[in-house]
Amino acid sequence: YSQYKENIEAIQKEVYEKARQTSLETFEKAVSDDLSVALLLIKDNQIEAMAISGTASNFPTERILRRDSEFEDTKTLYMVDCTVRPGHQGKGLGRQIKAALNLLAMSEGKNKVVGRNRDRLAGAMLSINLSLGAREEYYVPEDYPDFEQYRDVFYYNNELQWSDQDYR
Repeated sequence: YSQYKENIEAIQKEVYEKARQTSLETFEKAVSDDLSVALLLIKDNQIEAMAISGTASNFPTERILRRDSEFEDTKTLYMVDCTVRPGHQGKGLGRQIKAALNLLAMSEGKNKVVGRNRDRLAGAMLSINLSLGAREEYYVPEDYPDFEQYRDVFYYNNELQWSDQDYR
């Protein structure tokens, strides 16, 4: 983690307004967890895209997360961040790295990935999550404590395990 810490901080500042920037402590907590799933796409020693998740129960102070009925389940991952540098956005890279994280999580026996997407400001990421099978669990108005126009949040649940009955 230490070799990418500054790079993670830089991509956060480049892409997000202050209220949506994830703390470095949260990233460290995620990648220090043996049960986490994280992917970095690195070119010339720079992170171009990243998808980082950790066991949901490790993030009790993240808004909405404790409402999830499977918050304590070690097979539930919280999507800490999925970010693509602006020069690569709009080319499908975000969807690909998020799909890869989901597949890797499935291969490791995880049940679901949950997360938060800010209304409109994270509209592309919400679209990616929905295209990968996520469902909205909660819609929370006025969640972000800032003065941006859109402060509402979608909390999503992306099931990673299916039964035969799901297809009938």
